[in-house]
Amino acid sequence: MANKNTESPKETSNLFKRNDTFVDILGSEWTIQFRDEDPAFEKAQGYAEPNEKIIIIENVKPTNPNEPLELTEYAQSIDQKRVLRHEILHAFLMESGLDANANAVENWATNEEMVDWFAIQSPKIFKVYKELKLIWVILR
Repeated sequence: MANKNTESPKETSNLFKRNDTFVDILGSEWTIQFRDEDPAFEKAQGYAEPNEKIIIIENVKPTNPNEPLELTEYAQSIDQKRVLRHEILHAFLMESGLDANANAVENWATNEEMVDWFAIQSPKIFKVYKELKLIWVILR
């Protein structure tokens, strides 16, 4: 899982301020919350809840120097971005109705492997789109 990172630690630590954030997903306002605890964190680092239109993401935890295998706060923040991209993709699929109407193809729109692929590869795809001037929004 070694991905080359081009962001500085300062940029990453400032990106997630742990305050509620609101985003427009296909015309619906969704809330993104960062939490220290949630029962779902036993199995996942985040989830999207379509009825409440909320995305819950686990907060970055302070690093314990006595735990050599524990991820650094910087590494956690990079992983947190991946999880957030993943859950945002779920929210887009849910808002478009594809989570419930997968056109007789069993669970393709809720398949974790597919959503992970898009979440992991989307920055690379968007970089190519940006280089070729195929998108009309500014991506940083």
